[in-house]
Amino acid sequence: MKKRSRVNHPPEVGLPPDNRPVVAPIYQTVKFEFDSVEETLRNLRGERTGFFYSRSANPTTEQLERTIAELQGRDDAIVCASVVGAVAQALLALTKQGDHILCFIESYGPTRHLIRRVLGRYGVTPTCSRSRTRRASSTRSRRSRHGS
Repeated sequence: MKKRSRVNHPPEVGLPPDNRPVVAPIYQTVKFEFDSVEETLRNLRGERTGFFYSRSANPTTEQLERTIAELQGRDDAIVCASVVGAVAQALLALTKQGDHILCFIESYGPTRHLIRRVLGRYGVTPTCSRSRTRRASSTRSRRSRHGS
Protein backbone atom coordinates (compact mmCIF):
# COMPACT_ATOMS: atom_id res chain seq x y z
CA MET A 1 0.00 0.00 0.00
CA LYS A 2 1.30 3.48 -0.85
CA LYS A 3 2.18 5.86 1.98
CA ARG A 4 -0.70 8.15 0.99
CA SER A 5 -3.13 5.27 1.31
CA ARG A 6 -1.60 4.08 4.57
CA VAL A 7 -2.30 7.46 6.18
CA ASN A 8 -5.98 7.12 5.27
CA HIS A 9 -6.13 3.42 6.14
CA PRO A 10 -4.04 2.84 9.27
CA PRO A 11 -3.81 -0.66 10.70
CA GLU A 12 -6.67 -1.62 13.00
CA VAL A 13 -6.01 -1.99 16.70
CA GLY A 14 -7.82 -5.02 18.05
CA LEU A 15 -9.09 -5.33 21.59
CA PRO A 16 -9.04 -8.50 23.64
CA PRO A 17 -12.60 -9.71 24.37
CA ASP A 18 -12.10 -9.07 28.10
CA ASN A 19 -10.82 -5.50 27.58
CA ARG A 20 -13.75 -3.44 26.29
CA PRO A 21 -14.16 0.35 26.34
CA VAL A 22 -16.44 1.67 29.09
CA VAL A 23 -18.24 3.99 26.66
CA ALA A 24 -18.76 3.64 22.92
CA PRO A 25 -15.82 4.83 20.82
CA ILE A 26 -16.07 7.95 18.69
CA TYR A 27 -16.27 7.05 15.02
CA GLN A 28 -14.30 9.59 13.03
CA THR A 29 -14.56 7.80 9.71
CA VAL A 30 -16.44 9.29 6.80
CA LYS A 31 -17.05 6.16 4.75
CA PHE A 32 -18.15 2.69 5.77
CA GLU A 33 -17.98 -0.47 3.69
CA PHE A 34 -19.99 -3.67 3.35
CA ASP A 35 -18.82 -7.14 2.40
CA SER A 36 -20.42 -6.88 -1.04
CA VAL A 37 -21.85 -4.40 -3.52
CA GLU A 38 -25.26 -6.06 -3.09
CA GLU A 39 -25.20 -5.41 0.67
CA THR A 40 -24.22 -1.79 0.00
CA LEU A 41 -27.16 -1.43 -2.39
CA ARG A 42 -29.52 -3.05 0.13
CA ASN A 43 -28.40 -0.48 2.70
CA LEU A 44 -28.89 2.41 0.29
CA ARG A 45 -32.41 1.13 -0.52
CA GLY A 46 -33.23 0.95 3.19
CA GLU A 47 -33.54 -2.85 3.15
CA ARG A 48 -30.93 -3.37 5.86
CA THR A 49 -29.36 -1.41 8.67
CA GLY A 50 -25.84 -0.14 8.59
CA PHE A 51 -23.83 2.92 7.78
CA PHE A 52 -22.55 4.15 4.43
CA TYR A 53 -21.42 7.77 4.71
CA SER A 54 -21.06 9.85 7.89
CA ARG A 55 -22.80 12.88 6.45
CA SER A 56 -26.06 10.93 6.67
CA ALA A 57 -25.34 8.86 9.80
CA ASN A 58 -22.67 7.08 11.79
CA PRO A 59 -22.65 5.15 15.09
CA THR A 60 -21.49 8.18 17.09
CA THR A 61 -24.20 10.54 15.85
CA GLU A 62 -26.85 7.81 16.14
CA GLN A 63 -25.86 7.23 19.76
CA LEU A 64 -26.12 10.98 20.43
CA GLU A 65 -29.57 11.11 18.76
CA ARG A 66 -30.82 8.19 20.86
CA THR A 67 -29.46 9.75 24.05
CA ILE A 68 -31.06 13.13 23.33
CA ALA A 69 -34.38 11.47 22.44
CA GLU A 70 -34.34 9.46 25.67
CA LEU A 71 -33.48 12.51 27.79
CA GLN A 72 -36.29 14.48 26.13
CA GLY A 73 -38.80 11.64 26.41
CA ARG A 74 -39.13 11.36 22.62
CA ASP A 75 -39.02 8.51 20.14
CA ASP A 76 -36.27 10.05 18.02
CA ALA A 77 -34.00 13.06 17.60
CA ILE A 78 -31.92 14.53 14.81
CA VAL A 79 -28.44 15.99 15.17
CA CYS A 80 -26.83 18.11 12.48
CA ALA A 81 -23.25 18.93 11.65
CA SER A 82 -23.96 22.66 11.62
CA VAL A 83 -26.48 25.24 12.78
CA VAL A 84 -27.38 26.03 9.17
CA GLY A 85 -28.10 22.33 8.61
CA ALA A 86 -30.43 22.32 11.61
CA VAL A 87 -32.16 25.54 10.52
CA ALA A 88 -32.55 24.19 6.97
CA GLN A 89 -34.10 20.95 8.20
CA ALA A 90 -36.53 22.80 10.46
CA LEU A 91 -37.57 25.35 7.82
CA LEU A 92 -37.95 22.77 5.05
CA ALA A 93 -40.04 20.57 7.37
CA LEU A 94 -42.30 23.36 8.65
CA THR A 95 -42.90 25.58 5.62
CA LYS A 96 -44.80 25.06 2.40
CA GLN A 97 -45.68 27.00 -0.73
CA GLY A 98 -47.61 30.14 0.15
CA ASP A 99 -46.15 30.51 3.66
CA HIS A 100 -44.58 33.79 4.79
CA ILE A 101 -41.52 34.10 7.05
CA LEU A 102 -40.36 37.10 9.06
CA CYS A 103 -36.57 37.26 8.96
CA PHE A 104 -34.42 39.72 10.85
CA ILE A 105 -31.59 41.34 8.90
CA GLU A 106 -29.35 40.81 11.94
CA SER A 107 -29.75 37.02 11.69
CA TYR A 108 -26.90 34.82 10.48
CA GLY A 109 -26.08 35.44 6.80
CA PRO A 110 -26.40 31.84 5.59
CA THR A 111 -29.79 31.62 7.34
CA ARG A 112 -30.99 34.74 5.49
CA HIS A 113 -29.71 33.24 2.23
CA LEU A 114 -31.62 30.03 2.94
CA ILE A 115 -34.84 31.93 3.68
CA ARG A 116 -34.59 34.37 0.78
CA ARG A 117 -33.14 32.24 -1.98
CA VAL A 118 -33.76 28.59 -1.24
CA LEU A 119 -37.23 28.78 0.32
CA GLY A 120 -38.16 31.40 -2.28
CA ARG A 121 -37.80 28.71 -4.95
CA TYR A 122 -40.49 26.74 -3.12
CA GLY A 123 -42.95 29.63 -2.97
CA VAL A 124 -42.19 30.77 0.58
CA THR A 125 -41.97 34.57 0.80
CA PRO A 126 -39.84 36.41 3.35
CA THR A 127 -40.09 39.82 4.96
CA CYS A 128 -36.70 40.99 6.16
CA SER A 129 -36.67 43.70 8.78
CA ARG A 130 -34.38 45.11 11.42
CA SER A 131 -35.14 43.73 14.86
CA ARG A 132 -35.32 47.25 16.35
CA THR A 133 -37.89 48.25 13.75
CA ARG A 134 -39.99 45.17 14.62
CA ARG A 135 -39.73 45.87 18.35
CA ALA A 136 -40.69 49.51 17.86
CA SER A 137 -43.66 48.68 15.62
CA SER A 138 -44.74 45.92 18.04
CA THR A 139 -44.59 48.40 20.94
CA ARG A 140 -46.55 50.99 18.93
CA SER A 141 -49.09 48.33 18.05
CA ARG A 142 -49.56 47.34 21.70
CA ARG A 143 -49.88 50.99 22.74
CA SER A 144 -52.53 51.70 20.11
CA ARG A 145 -54.55 48.65 21.19
CA HIS A 146 -54.42 49.71 24.83
CA GLY A 147 -55.11 53.40 24.17
CA SER A 148 -51.70 54.68 25.34
